[in-house]
Amino acid sequence: MGRVATRGASGGGQPVSRILTNRWLLATARMLLGAVFAYAGALKTLNPEGFADAIAAFQILPSPLINIFALGLPPFEVLVGLMLIFGIRPRLAVFGTLILSAVFIAALALALGRGLNVDCGCFGSGPASPGKTITALGRDFILLASGCWLYWAHARQPDRGNGV
Repeated sequence: MGRVATRGASGGGQPVSRILTNRWLLATARMLLGAVFAYAGALKTLNPEGFADAIAAFQILPSPLINIFALGLPPFEVLVGLMLIFGIRPRLAVFGTLILSAVFIAALALALGRGLNVDCGCFGSGPASPGKTITALGRDFILLASGCWLYWAHARQPDRGNGV
């Protein structure tokens, strides 16, 4: 009863959990998620003033904390991204992306709910628009879902410290 199967065009069945825990698929997803976070963090590191302006536009943090976040968040994104790319403590790194994605989703949803026109600053800065905010929110939900899947897959295996 515990086995769910899907049927392909050939008529054969393969358990879904086998597909979702395929080591090559997991490794590819882990590296892609890592690349997204490393790239986003690197872009923010190159333009801390622009990222600080993006953070300020959300009107969530008090002024003294904006620069701290603008300088501290990008290196953390790069760190968890590189950990995922190189397979160093992947479960811990995925947990870091889950926290980041949840915070980003909360900030974007709060901005939308308050009617603020913000540029998330996710991949550099640019003009703010409600469409860009909704797109960023959708992208963050995809990142969160990917992270949940990877975390679930790694929870089924002992953390060997590196790799998938």
